[in-house]
Amino acid sequence: MKLTRTEQLLKKLQNDCFFDSYGVAVGLRGDECFLHSENVNADTYFDVADMGKVLVTAPLIFQLIGQKKVSFDDTLERFFSDVPVKKREITIRQLLTHTSGIVRIPLPAEIAETG
Repeated sequence: MKLTRTEQLLKKLQNDCFFDSYGVAVGLRGDECFLHSENVNADTYFDVADMGKVLVTAPLIFQLIGQKKVSFDDTLERFFSDVPVKKREITIRQLLTHTSGIVRIPLPAEIAETG
């Protein structure tokens, strides 16, 4: 499998300094179809941003909602007794949709510079 347009776009973004390193892997039914990386080694750090939410958190939340154990409108206060007053009313929905007002903490400089 050849992903020429994808490779061209990634190279352009790298050249335009959107990122220094990248890795792409595409698989189908357990078989590796495409694998390409630039400036990646065993010590490369990646800011995976919200991938954890997509792959782990959201499916688990949907399971719990299906089991009627939580709802999108449950607040942090329900789960954390020591949550600061200003954050008590933040809902699961707001956390999942980036509308909670909680700011992203940037990577420490020493990590950001290596990945």
